Amino acid sequence: MAINPGDWKLSIGRTERTQSVQYMPEFQPGTGSGCPDAWQNTIDMVAGKPMVIRVYPHFETPWPGGLNDVWGVLNVKRREDGAWVSGPPLSPVNESPVLPRSWAHTDRGSSDHSVNFFVPAKLCRGVVRFSVQLATYAESPAETHFYFSPLEEFDVPFLDIPRPKVRAVLICYRGPDYLGQPSDVPAPEVSDFGNQMNSALRMLPVSQWEYVGCTEHECTWDLRGIAGWYALSSELAMATMTSDDGADVVAGCLPEEIPPSGIGGIQWDRAAVFKLDWGPMVAAHEIGHVLGRYHAPCRATKHLDRDYPAYGLHESGSIGEYGFDVAAMTPLSPMEHRDFMSYCSPAWTSPYTYDHLKWAMITLGAKSALSTTMVESPPPPREHLYLIAELSRTTGPSIVSGYHLEGPLPPARTTRESRIWCDLLGEDDRVLASAECVLTDRLQDPRDGVLRVSTTIPWDAGARSVSFRRDERDWGRIPIDPEGPPPPRLRMTRDASRAHVRHLEWPTPADPLLIRHLVRYSNDGGRRWTTLAANVRGGSLTVNLDTLAGGDDCVFQVAAARGVRTTATESDHFAVETKPPRVYVLSPSDGQRVPERGNVLLLGGGYSPDAGLCDGDEVWWSSSLDGPLGEGNELLVSGLTRGRHDIRLEVPDGRSGRVSRSVAVVVEGGVTPSG
Repeated sequence: MAINPGDWKLSIGRTERTQSVQYMPEFQPGTGSGCPDAWQNTIDMVAGKPMVIRVYPHFETPWPGGLNDVWGVLNVKRREDGAWVSGPPLSPVNESPVLPRSWAHTDRGSSDHSVNFFVPAKLCRGVVRFSVQLATYAESPAETHFYFSPLEEFDVPFLDIPRPKVRAVLICYRGPDYLGQPSDVPAPEVSDFGNQMNSALRMLPVSQWEYVGCTEHECTWDLRGIAGWYALSSELAMATMTSDDGADVVAGCLPEEIPPSGIGGIQWDRAAVFKLDWGPMVAAHEIGHVLGRYHAPCRATKHLDRDYPAYGLHESGSIGEYGFDVAAMTPLSPMEHRDFMSYCSPAWTSPYTYDHLKWAMITLGAKSALSTTMVESPPPPREHLYLIAELSRTTGPSIVSGYHLEGPLPPARTTRESRIWCDLLGEDDRVLASAECVLTDRLQDPRDGVLRVSTTIPWDAGARSVSFRRDERDWGRIPIDPEGPPPPRLRMTRDASRAHVRHLEWPTPADPLLIRHLVRYSNDGGRRWTTLAANVRGGSLTVNLDTLAGGDDCVFQVAAARGVRTTATESDHFAVETKPPRVYVLSPSDGQRVPERGNVLLLGGGYSPDAGLCDGDEVWWSSSLDGPLGEGNELLVSGLTRGRHDIRLEVPDGRSGRVSRSVAVVVEGGVTPSG
């Protein structure tokens, strides 16, 4: 056997690191994307988000006969107490052999033209030092030649991106079906919603969502047309305004079986509503609108991002550079994929959208932190007017919904100024309070003839009207009734067969169209509220306590508003049991079969209404055959022993113990389709 460590015929052509998008500026046009307008992959790596390092082997010609596939090892060092500390080395996760080839014959669009290393989220923090070396060998009748590349070392810094606060809203549909008949479609399962949101994360520059709650919502609007979608999103927007959870995004998920309308999602203020069966691209698209992104130019005819780059010879709206799905270990070609902020498919994220969303999330987190630190102590509770209105240049303003309640201050602004102001006027038109309005449609042009706006303004019992103005122009006013409706006579009953269900009922007025109702819940005696339903039509609501945080001093509140003048009633106080996390294994599926060299995506976690989403460090994976597999909400494992594995996911139960769930995976020899 002859070993040739000094014969550096095998070298490393390039290394790329990617979490969603990748760019290699040295690459020649025509073989990659090669577009000089695309940003280099100096795009920041996000802390706590899994990463893939692609290492491209380069073997000088002429090649010796009988070369075998290339493999390698990735060493990882992290900075601890001023010194570099080594961790366990990482092995490649390629499912097919990587053959030696020259750099000139490399195709970035093929995952098997590079030796690929999956770096778990746990390691992607601070500054990490990586060193990589590749190897291959050639056999002849007389001897075996080994070829080693030089060791390449590089540092990767990871940027902490604030996690957007998300409230999940699972929507059941009670509106008319496609024939106009009454329907009763249950809300999506938590696991289906979680899978959708986790898939959307792969395109976004954030490690995880910070869930601040999960509620159920009943939709009775007709979703066969856009008016019903607007009404639904308006309800969710008002529920967001009047809740104390500080959600940046309210993600409303509709079931698959609602009537077809050609609409897959809609954005209104901080509410992003989407259908489950339209996939994670639509969820990411609507959340992108909440964060201020316009449409990429493919099939979209309005609200276009005029600064979206024209990437070389690629078609309009192209992602411009190779994307990379870290979970599937798949490159995504800019010749086929459009930006997810367009109306085209297949879709992924471009470097342009990815980087702009990164800055939007940084700005969101900074303004939220600033709002918190500017006050040394929480301000005393006070009433605010929470108002959604429609402003017409021809007919004046009208109220969509409005309530004055004790509740949260307006959130930190993350969108452009509307220059539309709302004034609360008292006797003799004296200005009692003022606040700038927010365009509920983040893309709407303030010069349009009809605008939908929302605002939160300190309430004054002496208010007699609400007026609107933009610059020096008066858009009109809306009178406020001197007296509110009678306080609702609230009755709360326990469901006879379901201990976790409460039925709320209150008599409705003779003309229910004149009065709107809003229902809130508190688990701390009314200090903080979560709105369960806004603009309720009718006099009842059924509440599932399993979706709500528990406590010893829980209470419901029902508010009634005529115009904006509001009265409210609270229920008797009661106790709700706190709940341990439920464990969700989103991948692999139970009974999944994989080939012996195949990768297995481990995706899951634990969620409790009381403790929220478990941190990745608390999520433990193990195999009945191979023992511990790692920590984190998302892992990619390879090289599992042939046979039947019980893949176990464990999370803390909040009571010094752990809860778990297992699924079966069968690893077989040869190529076996998963099932």
